[in-house]
Amino acid sequence: MVPLLVLAAGSIMLQGGGQVLGNQATRLHSERQMLIWQQQAHNALAWGQQVSWVPGERWQCRELPGEPGQACLLQVAPGDVLLAGRGAAVGEGAQMVFWQRGRVIRGQVVFLPRGWSDFCPLGAERCRLP
Repeated sequence: MVPLLVLAAGSIMLQGGGQVLGNQATRLHSERQMLIWQQQAHNALAWGQQVSWVPGERWQCRELPGEPGQACLLQVAPGDVLLAGRGAAVGEGAQMVFWQRGRVIRGQVVFLPRGWSDFCPLGAERCRLP
């Protein structure tokens, strides 16, 4: 009788441990995916700052060459622009976006050293990327 109780208690403990490990594996996968999207968004933002843009009143988007991600630029006011760097895993609906403010100086887009943000400084409607 005692050996059966020990076996039953051991079985219950193993099942509980397996559930904990399963939950941790799921959480680890989610955190890993977020880090991938974050890196893609940073890459897109950095790449977008090197691209030659002609500012316009609608979002202009360009795909990153050779990797997932997109850089988009919008003229928010005369002389002011906003760059969005978007990262998203292929086939995934989720995405991460980082933002960089800039100015148009003598026809060239120049990004502000302290213009980075992890949230869009415009209203929700204007922040919607195509």
